[in-house]
Amino acid sequence: MEGKMKEFFQKFRLVLHRNGKTLLLFEIAYRIASYMIILEIMRAAVSYALKLGNYSNLTAENFLPFMQKPYTILLFLLVSAVLLFLVIWEIAALLLCFWYSMEDRKVYISDLLFSGFQKTVKLVKAHPLLWLFFAGSVAPFLQLQFFIREVSYVKLLQYAARVIYEQVSNEWLLAAVLFLLLFLSYLCCFGLPFWLLEEEKGWQGLRQSWRMNRGYFWKNIGGAVFLQGLVLVISTFMYLMAMTVAVLMAMRGDTNEGIISSLLVYSDWVNLGLGLVSGSLNITLGSAFFFVIYRLRGQNLPVQWQEAEERGHLPVLAKMEKRRAIAIVMTMVFLLELLYVAYLAGRSREISRDVLVGTQITAHRGGAKYAPENTLAALAYDKEQHADYAEIDVQETKDGVLVLLHDDNLKRTTGLKKNIWDTYYYQIRTLDAGSFFKKEYQGERIPTLREAIQFCGDELNLIIEIKYNRYNADIVQKVVTMVEDLGVAEKVIICSMSYRFLEEVRERNPKITTSYVMSVAYGDMQNLEAADCLSVQYGSINSRFVERAHAAGKAVHAWTPNTRWQLERMQYCQVD
Repeated sequence: MEGKMKEFFQKFRLVLHRNGKTLLLFEIAYRIASYMIILEIMRAAVSYALKLGNYSNLTAENFLPFMQKPYTILLFLLVSAVLLFLVIWEIAALLLCFWYSMEDRKVYISDLLFSGFQKTVKLVKAHPLLWLFFAGSVAPFLQLQFFIREVSYVKLLQYAARVIYEQVSNEWLLAAVLFLLLFLSYLCCFGLPFWLLEEEKGWQGLRQSWRMNRGYFWKNIGGAVFLQGLVLVISTFMYLMAMTVAVLMAMRGDTNEGIISSLLVYSDWVNLGLGLVSGSLNITLGSAFFFVIYRLRGQNLPVQWQEAEERGHLPVLAKMEKRRAIAIVMTMVFLLELLYVAYLAGRSREISRDVLVGTQITAHRGGAKYAPENTLAALAYDKEQHADYAEIDVQETKDGVLVLLHDDNLKRTTGLKKNIWDTYYYQIRTLDAGSFFKKEYQGERIPTLREAIQFCGDELNLIIEIKYNRYNADIVQKVVTMVEDLGVAEKVIICSMSYRFLEEVRERNPKITTSYVMSVAYGDMQNLEAADCLSVQYGSINSRFVERAHAAGKAVHAWTPNTRWQLERMQYCQVD
């Protein structure tokens, strides 16, 4: 048994080491190019789907309806097909590299690129639809760590994952389904050499692959788990090293006030790079793992190695002159990729170190951390702290009175388990809205919008969020009329998660500043004509988003950063 393990590791090292330089350069060039391609295709697809559906932007309000549209599903499938083709192309190239390393023969990047493409095209032609299943079945295991990092890094994917998670009622069932899919993906990976190198018929190659697990089932699983752990350890080590370098660069290049901001910008690039690296490690080591098992146990299978080697021959670039010419072209492409990445990184560092003096601070729910939210006590605290704005939430009682309240139900802040639209104002006046926060605020009442505006006067500006709950169809008219009657129409900002509410505000009084509240923002900001400001969850904001918003004439409001790191990152991005 020890002899077999030793032979496995020897061959594993051989297939990675014999053409190691070629393998490394190919992975760097291919990963950067394929990532840029799929990212641009994804952006174009989402933008086109938004245009087809007459959506100005993708937001929390329209995310689920948008994702359920037939054209959205079709475009998603097309993007997925391109992604899977690129994955299979990469795997085919890697297997060819391992094949020739095992035969102790040198291989070139151009060989891997063109012959890998040939193998992929043959697979697609042989199985016009079934190849999608083969590619999709192996991608979860061989790209597990890349997918995890991309979902945690790309905000749109992160939001989509959160929406899916919220739709699932049983978390354990979701975990079990994901584990089963990962396990099936692992089993399907044994079929890769048969599909791509020996060009076996689809299901026949899958049956052949399962035969290799006979007598080795648990050993193979142990090796696969070790492989994923190894990729995780290497990725974590590289992350720590990269962040150490980022800290040193931030300390060397910035003042103490700018270190955290600079570090956050560097960390974005570290996370992006680490996603590419972990994905490359995952697919390279994983493909090598399954290839070595295939080679060690392949002699017992019906297909003879000699015949397979003839099929696996690289006929494309037999002449050295062609290899040299293509090597020069690929070197130029590789250098252009690196220059482009360096340009993007340098552009991020060119953002002004001087935070905009006009960056303003808003007290959320009137300063909910230091006083009972949406009360006059909270607004008094905001005055003392010289906040620029206080954000308050407005809802309507059963008898049509505008009051300050965030939740639909009064239970959390007053103890009364009753919805606001079922409660009369005379009942609201008797409730204690301060004791839930601290005993010293006992007796604090829920104020009306009129009382709040009059209390703030000229000392504190207000951002009035109109809550949408299906029971307040005329609330916009009442809010606009009130701010006009009190003479503050040009001083307040009215915001809402309902874009229709903002359109109504704009129709009734174009002089009132409006803000569109979004958990996620994607699309053409120019189309949001009823919104002067974009109020976005801070995790979805970066410098590029702010630049696009400002170019569209929109101010950016970030909610709700509370730590110093979050605040400095928003300042560095130059939110308003």
